[in-house]
Amino acid sequence: MHGYSGSVLEDNVYLGHEELSAPYFINCCGYLKHDGLDVSLERTRMDFYLIYLINGAGHYITSSGTVTAKAGSIVLYRPGEHQHYFYEAADKAELYWIHFTGGQAESFMKELGFNDSHFFQAGMRAEYIELFENIIHELQMKKPHYHQLSISYFLQLLTRLSRGADASGNGEKKSENSDLEAVIKVMNEQFHHEHAMDHYAKMSNLSVFQFIRNFKKRTRYSPAKYIEKLRIAKAKELLRDSNLSIAEISAVVGYRDPFYFSKVFKKTSGATPSDFRGRA
Repeated sequence: MHGYSGSVLEDNVYLGHEELSAPYFINCCGYLKHDGLDVSLERTRMDFYLIYLINGAGHYITSSGTVTAKAGSIVLYRPGEHQHYFYEAADKAELYWIHFTGGQAESFMKELGFNDSHFFQAGMRAEYIELFENIIHELQMKKPHYHQLSISYFLQLLTRLSRGADASGNGEKKSENSDLEAVIKVMNEQFHHEHAMDHYAKMSNLSVFQFIRNFKKRTRYSPAKYIEKLRIAKAKELLRDSNLSIAEISAVVGYRDPFYFSKVFKKTSGATPSDFRGRA
């Protein structure tokens, strides 16, 4: 199990922090990958807890039984709600999470359509991952006005997640294109591999043109741009948390040419890999 996170306040993992004097307040936000251990947690916190699964599955125990949520799912716990969930090593769960509070948080969540349910289906979109990464980065760097900027990203994230949930019926309807969902799952697992576009098109039972059009309609990104964002997100993780050289990271995330990797990284992140690592 490994991950990374950023925080505003030192967080009590079981109790959290309630801050109602501000409209919105982020306590902490992070990324987590379960790849070797079974993990179980039971607690009650004072803040909201939102989980966005991007790979594998998580198991959440409710009063009516255990619900298994998979990639593309949102799991939401409100303040004071009992949380009981577990992740099995074999499921290889990978997720982003955020703890937040605020005097207007509850009304805003309901306005966006996040009702009293714990489970929503927003689908797999690189823009969600990018917004989570932006929040984490701001909370880690703590530059001037970092929390205000984090809140801006956070409100965008909730709004975009709400749009995705609305489009898929708040998790109550099955996707109309399960083949496309399978392709997105494969991309998240194998973004470091070089696959021609017709490889994914065949998986979707579509022509290349139809696949690209449907993929962009579903994710708002072209397939190539989606994979690029996944690679850069992984590269940021490795730059923060490993001692691998930039050339090694380039190879791990799927770029054979380190110079091209650095060019793409700077274009998408606004900094070279070396500069990013120096600030992390």
